[in-house]
Amino acid sequence: MLSQPDNHSTSIRLIIGLFIGVPILVLGFIIRINVVVSTGAIGYVGVPTFSRILDSVQASPWFALFALRMFPRKDIAEMLRAYGYVVFRQRGRTYRQRRFASIEEKREVLARLAALHIDPTGLEAEGWYHAEFYFAWPEREVGAWPLQGLSTL
Repeated sequence: MLSQPDNHSTSIRLIIGLFIGVPILVLGFIIRINVVVSTGAIGYVGVPTFSRILDSVQASPWFALFALRMFPRKDIAEMLRAYGYVVFRQRGRTYRQRRFASIEEKREVLARLAALHIDPTGLEAEGWYHAEFYFAWPEREVGAWPLQGLSTL
């Protein structure tokens, strides 16, 4: 029988294992999560990872997700809705991440944004990655608190 992780570093290794596709053998830890936070993983991990998380929990965790604008988020939002979540996006604000490492990286990001019909003016065009904030929680919990500055997707 597997025991509950007893320290922070073990917990981090378990979560990283989940993200890189290691089979979930430590459901005792995963089952107890209340909030899933992603600060840049979207685009590198996607629907399969978030589905594994939701398939491994007893309660429905909230999701606080920062997604780089260059990655489509529609598939993840649709999957969350299929699990009974309402997905919100913060309006009128982006979060600057890091500078582009090279002009080639900048060109690639601007091309991705163009393909998604996203205007990079004043944001990525200035040489920085930018993320948007998304929040998802179970539909049955909507209305528990006012969500100012967020709009549903």
